[in-house]
Amino acid sequence: MKKIFAIALAVVMVLSIASVAGALWEPTPADPATDFRIQVSVEKYALETGTYGYKYVATETITAANGADVYYVVKLVIPSNPNAEERAATVDVTFDGIKGNNEPRTVRGILNSNDQKTGTYYYDGSKWVPADKFATDPGGVVVQAKCYDTTTASIKVEATSQRDLEEKFEWKGYTVSYDGTAISFYKDGGRVRFTLGSDGLATFDETNSTGTGLFSIVLFNDLGFTYDELKDGKVYMTEKNLRTAFGYSYKVTDSVNWTATNYPIIVDTNVGIPKTGDNASVIGFAMIMVAVVAAAVAVRKVNA
Repeated sequence: MKKIFAIALAVVMVLSIASVAGALWEPTPADPATDFRIQVSVEKYALETGTYGYKYVATETITAANGADVYYVVKLVIPSNPNAEERAATVDVTFDGIKGNNEPRTVRGILNSNDQKTGTYYYDGSKWVPADKFATDPGGVVVQAKCYDTTTASIKVEATSQRDLEEKFEWKGYTVSYDGTAISFYKDGGRVRFTLGSDGLATFDETNSTGTGLFSIVLFNDLGFTYDELKDGKVYMTEKNLRTAFGYSYKVTDSVNWTATNYPIIVDTNVGIPKTGDNASVIGFAMIMVAVVAAAVAVRKVNA
């Protein structure tokens, strides 16, 4: 009997612990938003030289060599009338094995530095430049940089955005205000406030809450816990939980990498015979010399 009782007691204790753990607030993840319109891209380019100059050509197959230059274009598109999430986005260009300046910038900062101009921007190796700056020099968007490690040669551009919890926001018809130590929910003239401990433990601040009891009950239901669970110290509004419940997280990214070669690559498919200048006379002289040598060989054969 004692053994059976001990087993039963152990089962009860396990179930009790499980029920307490299950009672802790586990917020439902926020619905993913769909209005993040920031676009980023990066492309590899090759420098093609020819008789009359040079040009840049987008290519996915160009390789790199240590000490040689590589060419690339990094582009950012900021939509017109960017929303708060888009303005808060951080844009980061990361270089690995390629010379470049890794300096994350917010879209808000980029706009502030360029008279709030939206549209297409290009990265010049250290900062974002509006596309219209290259109107008279389209090739200027291509950046030339030194490759110093072909084992890791790559460039990545990424735009990310997370909700700033300390900036008022809307959620399910409530206006939410958070300052790290308390969080308040406002709706239809009512307010419910929770104070937060250093560990995130939420306490219902009834003194500084207004509105009907029904308002509080509806809010608790929307948040996914009961008044009793709150009163029993089972609701922890940690920043992680708050981001799960109210947050958003956007990320758009693009990257390129170069494979290694043992020598600098020069793509030159337009080389032809020069028609004027010193090069023409040199080639003409070379052709004459070839003819002279051929004639001498023919004479030797006749004499023989």
